Amino acid sequence: MRYLRKTATFVTLILIAACAGADTNIDGTAVTEPIAPVGISQSKAPAKFAFGAAAAASAQSAEALGGYARGCIAGSEQLAETGPTWQAMRLDRNRNWGHPELVDMVKSLSRTAAQQPGWNGLYVGDMSQPRGGPML
Repeated sequence: MRYLRKTATFVTLILIAACAGADTNIDGTAVTEPIAPVGISQSKAPAKFAFGAAAAASAQSAEALGGYARGCIAGSEQLAETGPTWQAMRLDRNRNWGHPELVDMVKSLSRTAAQQPGWNGLYVGDMSQPRGGPML
């Protein structure tokens, strides 16, 4: 048993040493940059460009992923350009998206604001991009 354990340890160390020096691709060319996992873009562009390029929400159930500063959203809903008590601003930025609960809350808040003296409703600025993430 002791012999088998020592042999297994020796073989493992040999394999680790052999793999540690592998800095060539399968075809023998030198590795110049790390290989990204399957499904991950190798682009060096900041994530804000990928998130900013999305024109529409993903076709998923609504779910906030991550936090306020480092998150994204699946299945977001677009706040209409205008409504009876709100108006979305700077539509060219495409930032009038949010979780369906957020959109409902903004509509409800604007109805309440419109009932206050001197208020006609709300102007709504940036909420989120269609898929969230860092903004351009």
